[in-house]
Amino acid sequence: MPVDDTRTVVYRIDGTASRASLTMRNETGGTEQGTHLVPWDDTFTVAPGQFVYLSAQNEGDHGTITCTITSDGQVVQTAESSGAYVIAEQIREHHRSTRSVDLSRFSTEEVTSLQQYSLFPNATVLVSADLVSVLVAVPGSAPDRAELVAMHFERSPRPDRAPSTRPCRTSRPTSAPCSTRIWRC
Repeated sequence: MPVDDTRTVVYRIDGTASRASLTMRNETGGTEQGTHLVPWDDTFTVAPGQFVYLSAQNEGDHGTITCTITSDGQVVQTAESSGAYVIAEQIREHHRSTRSVDLSRFSTEEVTSLQQYSLFPNATVLVSADLVSVLVAVPGSAPDRAELVAMHFERSPRPDRAPSTRPCRTSRPTSAPCSTRIWRC
């Protein structure tokens, strides 16, 4: 008789909110996003040790959201929030308290959205309220010698509110191979 080596996972959203915006990892390991009426649940099977996650944000002006993940009937994680657009408010508070960055002038959509711009032929720019990232694919002499260069720029505090830090400078000696990077900050 074959051994059933899978786990039954249940995602559940409860609360007093009427609608929630969800982001989750699905049965095939992909990411899904969508808006659902509350309460909501989804059941699927995964291999042992597979990573799962569920995030929900209240889309109304008031109410609570409770996210619960169970595996084979056992609660793995539960979290609750109250109020509207709690994810955006938590992002704003995190930046305010850890980096003295004020994101209050950005709307909820601007704080939680990520814009992607593909620049021909091998560069991508990612923009959100708190960062800009640039990804560049650099071809190599063979496919396994190619590089992906990532530059990440986080929003800094305004100069009138907090001191600025010196920018990081990079250099590569002309005698060094192309894959060598020297960082000086």
